[in-house]
Amino acid sequence: MKFFQIKISIKQSKPPIWRRCLIPAGITFDQLKDILIEVMGWGGFHLTSFEVPDEKLIIENRYENEDSFVPYDYNWKDAQITKIDSYMKVGKWFTFTYDFGDDWEHRVEIEDVVIDDTLTSPKVLKYKGDCPPDDCGGIYGYYDILETLKDKNNPEYKEMSEWFKAGFSEYDIEDVNDYLEDAFNVEVRDDGKIYVNDELGYKSIIDDSGLSLKELLGCYTKFELELIGNMYGLKLKKKATKDDYINTLHDLMLEPQSLKSALLMLKSEEFDLYDKLARNSYLENLSNEEQKNLGRMFSFGYLGIRDNHVFDIPDDVRDLYFEVADDDFRDVEKQIAWLIDCLSAASVIYGVIDLSTLTKLFNRNRDYNLKAGDVEAIADELPSIYNDMIRKDEYFIEKSLIEDDMYKKLLEIQKNIPYYIPTIFEIKALADGTFLAREFSRTN
Repeated sequence: MKFFQIKISIKQSKPPIWRRCLIPAGITFDQLKDILIEVMGWGGFHLTSFEVPDEKLIIENRYENEDSFVPYDYNWKDAQITKIDSYMKVGKWFTFTYDFGDDWEHRVEIEDVVIDDTLTSPKVLKYKGDCPPDDCGGIYGYYDILETLKDKNNPEYKEMSEWFKAGFSEYDIEDVNDYLEDAFNVEVRDDGKIYVNDELGYKSIIDDSGLSLKELLGCYTKFELELIGNMYGLKLKKKATKDDYINTLHDLMLEPQSLKSALLMLKSEEFDLYDKLARNSYLENLSNEEQKNLGRMFSFGYLGIRDNHVFDIPDDVRDLYFEVADDDFRDVEKQIAWLIDCLSAASVIYGVIDLSTLTKLFNRNRDYNLKAGDVEAIADELPSIYNDMIRKDEYFIEKSLIEDDMYKKLLEIQKNIPYYIPTIFEIKALADGTFLAREFSRTN
């Protein structure tokens, strides 16, 4: 199998912090991004970008960086469909940026092309230096912290020491390589094509004939199957094999209630697009927004992406969809979708909300004029996989506030102060996470 030997170094690090590693040919820049994050030791919580200066080119994930800035004289490519091979010429280099706030820039140098038929995953060969913790202020902030930690008499020493210990870990090359072997497995099958099983979820599907759910699940690693299983509350024994997960998930996901639960988590535009896909053999050339709207069903395991970037629903899932998604179900789905939007907005502006106030939010939608009991009945139909707001007595509570009864402090602060009731537009914006980027009228 063909690999590229690269050296990735944090720019301006002294002494240099670097890793030398082997990267499989044939992968995308989006897959490379995930590999480099693990290779370096970053947390993976931030946006990323690639820059190829020689070609005046920016390569980014279009889902993540929709509003990113690209210099006027630069071109832009989508990291999810751009393969790395043509940019991996020995002697060349490009920049990998992690976290646009701290601005960690890495120089990625291509050192060699290696053929190794015994290797099936990326591998770190050598390294120098531990990875700085996330959110420490960039390279200069990192060195300021290290200076502070040298002086125990510094008034900031205690607080900084505790913070640093919580976010820092020594680099362990064996642990990193073990993880890479499990999470980024590369396989050359009998058809001669390269299949990459990685955390991103871009799975090469076996062929262009009808796809089954079991075939789709087989494209995932055991680790990824565990993540999908967690969404459905699936817990298998530690000794469970990948086949155990495939078979158990297959049976569980083809139960009508499992698919219903996944569908009830969708917004209306997401449901509409999934319905359109179910009524067609496949969809291709989708817009950025359309691909984003399919993301939730992809994460639930009910959607595959072929290696030519075509979206497809397994045949047995499609058959089940037409059994459960009748007109009555769609009416329920619209109510659930709107209730989840209201709860999402409530989690942002309140943290905890009572049923009466939730009903006021719900009725901001002119399609509804319900009583509290009606909204409570709809809440009873929330899918089991929804857990952003936890129901407790008459309240719906943002899950992080349950611990130590933190929500009670919010209720104490609120007391008899009337809740601000957002407009329908504000509710939708808060639910979509776009409220701060827009301006709204306070009228209906």
